[in-house]
Amino acid sequence: MEIGDYVHVKNWGSMYSTCYSWFLERVNNGKIDIKYAIHYAYGDDSNYEKYGTNDSDERIFEILYIDRAENKALITLAKSPFVFGFRKFEDFNTFDQVFLINLEALEQIRIVTQKEIEEKFGCKVIIKGEDE
Repeated sequence: MEIGDYVHVKNWGSMYSTCYSWFLERVNNGKIDIKYAIHYAYGDDSNYEKYGTNDSDERIFEILYIDRAENKALITLAKSPFVFGFRKFEDFNTFDQVFLINLEALEQIRIVTQKEIEEKFGCKVIIKGEDE
């Protein structure tokens, strides 16, 4: 997984809801912008209460930062799953929350158009339902 990738959260039990010192250390050493710390969902365990540890959260999140040494990622709800590229700081508003979560709790997803699939296969594609 990389910054800018889209993911689903498969286990909200792996979220760090009170790890402000992690943010402070990275803001102080210039690894992350202070806006991430400002938007950190500190103490918010509502996603765990709602979705728990089972793979039931279908919302799409975007990876903002990855700390591979500690196997953690910063994620936020994607503004639009159809807008690709890195999220800009000016896109933040007061309702955005940033979550710190273990990388293993994330499932990478790809959002593609039918045209992209057809280009990959080199022919016209008709998508049928799973039960057909």
